[in-house]
Amino acid sequence: MRQDSTDPLLCSLEQERRSGKPSSLPTFEDLATEVATALRVGTYEPSVHRGPDVFLDRLELQGLDVRAQVIARLGDPSSTPNELHAAIIGLFTSAETLRVVTTNYDRHLTSAAEERFGVAPVVHRAPAVPLGRDFAGIVHLHGDLEGRSNDLILTSRDFGRAYLTDAWAARFLNELFQAYTTVFIGYSHQDVVMLYLAQGLRPGSRRFGSIDGAQNAELWRPLELNPVTYPYTADHAELTRAIEAWGDWARMGLLDHRSQVEVLAESSPPSTPRDTSYLEHIVAGDVTASYFAEYMSGTAWLDWITERLPRQRSGAVVVRCNPGVLGVAGPWLGRRRSARAGTHFISLQILHFGRPPLPDVRCSGLILLPAEHSL
Repeated sequence: MRQDSTDPLLCSLEQERRSGKPSSLPTFEDLATEVATALRVGTYEPSVHRGPDVFLDRLELQGLDVRAQVIARLGDPSSTPNELHAAIIGLFTSAETLRVVTTNYDRHLTSAAEERFGVAPVVHRAPAVPLGRDFAGIVHLHGDLEGRSNDLILTSRDFGRAYLTDAWAARFLNELFQAYTTVFIGYSHQDVVMLYLAQGLRPGSRRFGSIDGAQNAELWRPLELNPVTYPYTADHAELTRAIEAWGDWARMGLLDHRSQVEVLAESSPPSTPRDTSYLEHIVAGDVTASYFAEYMSGTAWLDWITERLPRQRSGAVVVRCNPGVLGVAGPWLGRRRSARAGTHFISLQILHFGRPPLPDVRCSGLILLPAEHSL
């Protein structure tokens, strides 16, 4: 999946799992336990208290200052952004194109953005959130440590107001999911409100979620969430590496892509998902397809690309590309086909995007047809 200025990320790095060093922030459940310990009221028991938000609500109803304890714990001055915060910010090219939504209360994403871009990003905090269909910057959907403590979404009553009665958080997310391709990072999507919200969305929203290999990806499919898996380790280091690699790819220019294709061309077709996905993206590009044509040679590469093309009833292969690819695709496939004469019949069906039809072009047995022709 590509990241550009129109695609946001919905992140929860704190609630679902403990943040790695040097952040070292607790999960939401661990936070509830630490608050209870500080207030000397026992401990949080998941099987008894039905969720940390319910537990914190009970403590607050007893007149205990839960919010002061949360701020003291999460506002620890020794806690600083970790590699995952930096990797997420690295997906964007500037503070102006930054578009991140987080349920974290800490300001580590903001600090990471300031360090990378040299300027502070726009920050929105609950309940004063922007329109979900049109925003930029960092949105703290559950509030942050620099806002009013009463605006933090901590207790079950807070969540009820934000998602059900006042419903400003639900409206924001509903608009966001309909308008943007959304990627969840470190978020299990198993809390009740998010489950209902996901199931109530109109078809067509584009949502992806990073999950480790220990989780069941099939649980996400009824929610129309596309799982993106990474190998499980206790510290989730592979997630950070994956986001860093995604950022490297997003920042690559045309010369970088050309050099990478040349390197991949020195060996046989790729066997790893990462290289396979990368080359499929290259072949689909208007400009980058020429790099494939320039460097790839051998029948193994012909087999690799034809395996990825849709087939018509006649058995012929149809390549869907725009006219920018035509100048390189035709001659390349024509040259490569000559090594296996008689074994491939490839038809390129060109999509003109409103341009006048091109005449039929025949080269070494390769037939190039305008889009309105049928096989």
